[in-house]
Amino acid sequence: MTISPTTGTDPRVTPHPGPRPTVQLLDVHKSYARGPGTVPALRGVSLSLTAGSFVSVMGPSGSGKSTLLHCAAGLDLPTRGRVVIGEHDISAFSDDALTRFRRDQVGFVFQSYNLIGHLSVADNISLPLVLGGRELDPVWRADLVAAIGLDGLLDRRPGELSGGQAQRVAIARALVTRPTVVFADEPTG
Repeated sequence: MTISPTTGTDPRVTPHPGPRPTVQLLDVHKSYARGPGTVPALRGVSLSLTAGSFVSVMGPSGSGKSTLLHCAAGLDLPTRGRVVIGEHDISAFSDDALTRFRRDQVGFVFQSYNLIGHLSVADNISLPLVLGGRELDPVWRADLVAAIGLDGLLDRRPGELSGGQAQRVAIARALVTRPTVVFADEPTG
């Protein structure tokens, strides 16, 4: 499946004439072991996304949407093919380098939010920065909290939030590092 024109070193790919892509998937395949064989989830997916673009991936349950997002975000490695974010071919990174890169450059809003129950909203939002040893810019956090509608909720725990509020905390956490790209798995679910 080809979603849009791609760029890269693949000789089968025509260079993209516009701005340099922020995210590229080049002939990405992903298969999962099942019994004695494998089940393909992605077969030759190529796509190119530029900064500021908004893309929605739709399809029936089991069609590979989450697998596509997880491979694009570096949460899962493709069986074959390349994933490039900015100038970085993340499919060639070691596990440690990929973890650091994701923490600093990729925001991800998980389908189940993945908030830490014993941490406050404020601590859940700043968690990626704490893990990366980076300081929180208080002005940025205040702007982010106000824009997402979390004013007055920073001292609460996830169990004290509505589903929509928890979702907004997950979005703020994905944005707090000012990542290169943000992926969201069923963000309106």
